[in-house]
Amino acid sequence: MGGSNSVDLDCQRVTEIALELNGQFSKEFNVAYKKTIVQKARKDLFSGSSKDNIGLGLKRSHFEDLSLDLAPIPTQNIKVGYLTKIGANVKSWKRRYFVAKNQSENFVIHYYENDSDMKEKGKFNCCGYKVELFNAEELNSFGSFGIKLKPVDEMKRMWLIRAESEDEQNQWIEVFMNACKRSQPEPQSDEVYSEAFRCAYRVTRASYGYFGVFSIIGTESEMLEQLTYAVLNREILDDHIAVTSTNQTSPVKKKNVSTQVRSTVHKIVKPIVKSTWTAALDTALSMQKSFETSVLSNLTAINANETQLRSHLQEKINELVDPYVVDLEHKVCMPILQSCFKDIIEAYEQALFGFNREMRKTMDFLVKSPSITTMSAEFRRFEIVLEQSSAGAGPLQVSQKILWKLHSIDMVEMCGCSLDNDSISGDDLYLNALNDLKSLMLNAAHTFAKMFIENMIKDGGGDVLNGEYDDPQHGSKGDIQSDMEEIDRNNSTTGSNHHSTTIKSLRNDSAATEEEGNSEATVENDLHLIFQMNRKQKYVTTCLDILRTVISKLTADCKVVLHASFVKLLTDALESTVQEVIVAPSYEVVLSAQKLVKKQTKEFISLTYLGETMVREAVMEFIIEYTQDLAAESSSRLNIVAVQLLSD
Repeated sequence: MGGSNSVDLDCQRVTEIALELNGQFSKEFNVAYKKTIVQKARKDLFSGSSKDNIGLGLKRSHFEDLSLDLAPIPTQNIKVGYLTKIGANVKSWKRRYFVAKNQSENFVIHYYENDSDMKEKGKFNCCGYKVELFNAEELNSFGSFGIKLKPVDEMKRMWLIRAESEDEQNQWIEVFMNACKRSQPEPQSDEVYSEAFRCAYRVTRASYGYFGVFSIIGTESEMLEQLTYAVLNREILDDHIAVTSTNQTSPVKKKNVSTQVRSTVHKIVKPIVKSTWTAALDTALSMQKSFETSVLSNLTAINANETQLRSHLQEKINELVDPYVVDLEHKVCMPILQSCFKDIIEAYEQALFGFNREMRKTMDFLVKSPSITTMSAEFRRFEIVLEQSSAGAGPLQVSQKILWKLHSIDMVEMCGCSLDNDSISGDDLYLNALNDLKSLMLNAAHTFAKMFIENMIKDGGGDVLNGEYDDPQHGSKGDIQSDMEEIDRNNSTTGSNHHSTTIKSLRNDSAATEEEGNSEATVENDLHLIFQMNRKQKYVTTCLDILRTVISKLTADCKVVLHASFVKLLTDALESTVQEVIVAPSYEVVLSAQKLVKKQTKEFISLTYLGETMVREAVMEFIIEYTQDLAAESSSRLNIVAVQLLSD
């Protein structure tokens, strides 16, 4: 047995397992890369929708297009404030000024000496971390209001942080949870190999018995390292560390054994993974151009052959899928939706009320000062209060409190052994629903702002009421005769007494109450004042019309995203079973179609991937059909809210 001097670890066996796993991944990546190129070529040729995704990435193919315009990516800081952190090397606590960035900066957390000297002391990406509270020992040692950012990769730093009050602790927990959920590893420039990596990683992971949903929480090498460590822990390291540690009496010495073993393994695994990924990627990139050319020249034949294969396999795939989905309907789908439907739909209802309330505040400002400048400032204010939902502000303040109840749901306990630990959690339910609502609110506010600004431009400019009177139709000072005709038209509906009273009121509130001058000047001033009053009344009507339109669009989009969120929820919850119990047997089923693969298309069609795709399509169709009743009920309830708001 080969070994290490200090821990007597079988390094040869560690090397064999690491090489075997990474070798399998390399083969899967080559197949997945080719499959992804074919898919991209087909999509580029036949697809047309630019709005391809909704919610958290669910494909839109089964859903109608959204009505609202997509808001720009938020740029304002999510939260700032003082926290105390422990150093990485010097284990002392330092008070620092933290700034939580938004989506435009990948939710990175920056910290500074203080809020006046904004010299950056450091920053970190929450991708690959999870949020925990201090345990009893940490509370004893470090004090109250603790937040722990624990890495999935044990080789990375763990962050220990203290807030200054329970309220601040709760708010920062929300910020860190959001960052852990939504931040991404370093973006890759080539979408083809990123997608190919996901496919190959999923297949390799499943072949070692790891099923269910997973997230990309690091670079490709880091993800492969984590999978390699997971298999090594299960096969060798956990038992080895347990046996080796039994001879150690103190917790510190036991921890040192674990650290030493993992450090040794890290030195073996890291170069293997790096070499594997570099070689796999270099091989794929070297053949990409020629393979893409070949795919394009054979795409018609590829599509025809795949259609033939699908026709041959469809009945067999349905026979494989149907018994499982019927069983899972009662064991997984029903209990999950029963646990969360009531709270989620109520949160959506309250979000409509909250949006209406916030936009009414915006309208008050716009009527007083209807300008593009005011609208832009109000949209920025809306973005800020939207991020403060957990602090008791903004359009989602009620919805957030409702959704927080989902945080404590134990999905695995509810569904028993039918649900994998990694499939879905209460945290996922809460954050997915809240983030979907935030996106909807931003899109709605953006659409309102866009429609208002377009109306302003169409009507003649952005700041017509904030400066000198300017009628865009009749010149910079207007035309008295044209204004008189407009007043006459208005009098026919509002009555001359109305204008007489309004003129007096406006005179009292304006500089016109000074020296009036001659009668002609007074008449012209009155015309200007009446025109101003007409324009302000017009903007009241315009804002109400825009708000009603946006609420109608928002209600329609809520229905789409809500249905999509239920579909994605069940898709994630069933992923483990689909991989383990349905996809794996499908590989044998599709082999029966081997003779139908044409010689011309053999290089471009993978039967195993085709079988997996057909299984997932069949499961998706079942889930969409199963959630139709919920979609209808939620649609009816949202319509009731919309009717109430539109009639105000």
